[in-house]
Amino acid sequence: MDRRSFLAAAAGFVATGASAERAGAQGSYPQQPIRVVVPFPAGGAVDASMRIIEPRLRDLLGQPLVIENKAGANGILGAAQVAQATPDGYTLLFAPREVYGVNPILQAKPAYDARRDFAPLGIATGAPYLLIANTGVGARSLDELVAKAKSTSLAYSSFGHGSMAHLNIESFARHFGIKLLHVPYRGSAPAVQAVATGEVALSISTPPAAVGFIGDGKIVALAVGAERRIDLLPDVPTFVDLKQPADLLVPASFALAAPGRTAPEIVARLSAALTSALSHPETVERLRKAGLEIVASSPQGMAEAIESDMVRFGQLIRETGIKAD
Repeated sequence: MDRRSFLAAAAGFVATGASAERAGAQGSYPQQPIRVVVPFPAGGAVDASMRIIEPRLRDLLGQPLVIENKAGANGILGAAQVAQATPDGYTLLFAPREVYGVNPILQAKPAYDARRDFAPLGIATGAPYLLIANTGVGARSLDELVAKAKSTSLAYSSFGHGSMAHLNIESFARHFGIKLLHVPYRGSAPAVQAVATGEVALSISTPPAAVGFIGDGKIVALAVGAERRIDLLPDVPTFVDLKQPADLLVPASFALAAPGRTAPEIVARLSAALTSALSHPETVERLRKAGLEIVASSPQGMAEAIESDMVRFGQLIRETGIKAD
């Protein structure tokens, strides 16, 4: 499917919202539990986000959502499984932006086509990234970390080849003219754990995954890629505070999708339920306390974001020579 068809299809899902509400009222969908594949290990921000949203979605849809963590290959294993699932609305994918907008353009032989194989339901949540370092590195500021990287060899952990950690830190290294050794892990939780234990010197992390280690003194947060300081860690400066570009670290976003060719009425029903769940006061409060931000985009907004990511990160991949493995 080309770009124009993908965006038109996503816009069409929005237009079917009224019929989806009628279908939901008739009880035609759903009639059984819905499986949601999260293609990363439990403990990371994407997993936390889905588990916070699930109770309200369950109430709205009248069926439980069974969350299955299927990690591997930067989300490719789980995403490919959903791409190949029967498009009946009973298997969904909840994944970070790179699963949709980076993996298909990074792989020499992609396991799926994001435009053809997924029906966007909406971007649910997002979070800024923290630049973090092991306290043993001895860097208490961004300038000190950059200076350290120029005088000695430092390794960083990522969530996998082509993950936002991989792309963001390679972009960060180019910006400062430094070389860093890439060590991929199977998800954000083990990548952050590697910084905490000193297996690697630095990485990036969403606030929920790092705040415990910061409190324990194992990790120091040097900067946050946000427009303003975050409530969870108010003493951590933004990159703007440090006279650096605001978008030095592209933020995380987490989105829900169904397999391609899912009926428009089912897509619209699920999208409407997701939007409603994200406006529920208890859900909003739990997400806020976890350091997550509500996005609540439409299917069309998600499709446009995927296209934008393919352009932006496609250019970075070509310029840096980043490989899938």
